[in-house]
Amino acid sequence: MRGTRLLTDVYQRCNVVVCKPTSYDEAKQNKVWRAIMEEELFMIEKDQTRKLVDKPQDRKVIGVK
Repeated sequence: MRGTRLLTDVYQRCNVVVCKPTSYDEAKQNKVWRAIMEEELFMIEKDQTRKLVDKPQDRKVIGVK
């Protein structure tokens, strides 16, 4: 191997673009992204890393991505 390059440099040279959906509505229309979202939800439920509760009336709610 003669040298190394950043992945962004390789992408620019090959004219490759990685597109991500900008909204949930856009993501749910793509079967690949829908499968990714379903897998993520499955793992959240499997690992029990979240618990759905009622929104507190007297406290500020912190959102998630």
